[in-house]
Parts: sequence; C-alpha cells; structure tokens
Amino acid sequence: MVIENALRAQMEFTEIQRVPSDEVAVNNILNVHPASWNAPSGDFVKINVDGGLIGDTLNGGVGVVIRNNDGQFVGGLAGPICCDSTLAAEAHSAIKGLALSANLGFRDVIVKTDSKLLINGINGDFRNKVWSIMPLLEELHRIYGSMHEVR
Repeated sequence: MVIENALRAQMEFTEIQRVPSDEVAVNNILNVHPASWNAPSGDFVKINVDGGLIGDTLNGGVGVVIRNNDGQFVGGLAGPICCDSTLAAEAHSAIKGLALSANLGFRDVIVKTDSKLLINGINGDFRNKVWSIMPLLEELHRIYGSMHEVR
C-alpha cells in the first residue's frame, strides 16, 4: 500500500510539474501551489523523511528520499512499520533516513521533516508526549553522533 501511494504521489507530482501556472487544481476542489525544493549547499545531501500511521491499527509506513546538491536522487526507501503514533512513525523515518545516508557514505546531511514535535524532541523539548519516543530519539542521537554534521 505504501508503494502504491508513493507511485500515485509521484505521478501526481509529475502532472503538477507540467502545468505552467503558479496554481493548479487538484480534483477540481483544492488549489495548491507546486512544491519547491531547495538544494543543500556544499557536500551536503538532503534527506526528506516522512512517516504515517493508519488510524488506530499500529500499522504505518515510512518514506525517505536523498538528493545531492545538484538535486539528483542518490537513495531512498519506503516500507511498512509497526508503531503506536504518528510521531513514532516520523521518528522511524528519520532513523531510516540517517541510517541509509550513513550506509551510502554521506556524513554531511540535512534532514527535512514536517514534524515539529520530532524536531522539538531532537532538541531536548519533551513536552506534548515527545517523551513517548525517547528510545527512538536516543537511536537518532546515536546515528547522527557518528556523522560529521547533521542539520
């Protein structure tokens, strides 16, 4: 299901990129602006991560895309996970993204997530149930502690 959703999203993205307008109509209901992507500087790679949960089922998924400073795809993954919250799914996606980049030999990385709670937890702010993912935060710190620079 994650792969099917990723393929569908990729097809939608490709269609949106073909439209020359600043705004596009999606399903004739919602107006959105095409997504933009800023390349990392220097020898950094950018890791875009996302995680999600399917209702109250403990079933979720993660996705990771790694691009270099030219915007070229250099690695990625998508797959199912078992977790109990969207925050945990986001943390799992960041762990998998950092681990993949380390395995590919990248030591200077920028991690992009849409989870402010995860960012707060990484920075030591444990309010709003961030404490519930402490083992995942410890794993994140362990991985990026072995890297040169993580932003």
